[in-house]
Amino acid sequence: LVVHGRIATATEEWWRQLVPQEIVLLSALIRTLSASGSASCDYPVFLPQFSPTVAHRLLRFQLLPGADVCVLCGSTPSLHKAETELVGHFWSPLVETLRNCLALGDRCLPGSISLRPDVLALLLINRETRRSVSCLQNSSHHPPILSKARCWELLKLFYTFSISRYFTQEERTLRDITEDFLLGFSHQPQQCYLVTEECKCYALQTPQHQLYLLVMPSVPTFALCTLATQTLSDIVAPTGF
Repeated sequence: LVVHGRIATATEEWWRQLVPQEIVLLSALIRTLSASGSASCDYPVFLPQFSPTVAHRLLRFQLLPGADVCVLCGSTPSLHKAETELVGHFWSPLVETLRNCLALGDRCLPGSISLRPDVLALLLINRETRRSVSCLQNSSHHPPILSKARCWELLKLFYTFSISRYFTQEERTLRDITEDFLLGFSHQPQQCYLVTEECKCYALQTPQHQLYLLVMPSVPTFALCTLATQTLSDIVAPTGF
């Protein structure tokens, strides 16, 4: 299920059988197909790891404007059968749920979760399941301190900065550790932050999660760790993410 161009939920096979590269490629294709405005489509896809020589079919159906359901399948069912017999049967009872999901917009978190008003945007990654949720919080300031586009851009840049300089994606080898020790940097960083004129950025890494925060520049730098820790708890505790 894709809402506002992002994966809202998917089957275990989607997460477990597809490699991250394939998920990114399929997500980009789905956004392109959704932008075409068609109610449904049947598109052949080759997957670099899962099926590099035999094409699978990507079926996409618009449930509501901004909400699409996508199915990766083989030669059956036909597009017509899926559209007339399956989509309505499974999704018609969930129309109100879909509307509520669409109403969340860029927030992408349940309404029961309350974030600090000085949080502008966040990215939370579950390192074990390799899933993520990103959130843009509506600013109470008029005009907003940063535009939505600028918030997403800064969050992406901070994420790239953090994982390229501090948070490694794979376990280090003994040789890496030895070399780093000689350089005086043998430990694995757990936190990092940046202070800019536009906002402050803070990243927190635990064995299970990575959290990337964009907050207002007025937040004291010494309070960033506490704010990040509390935000992580506020999201994970009620959702189990």
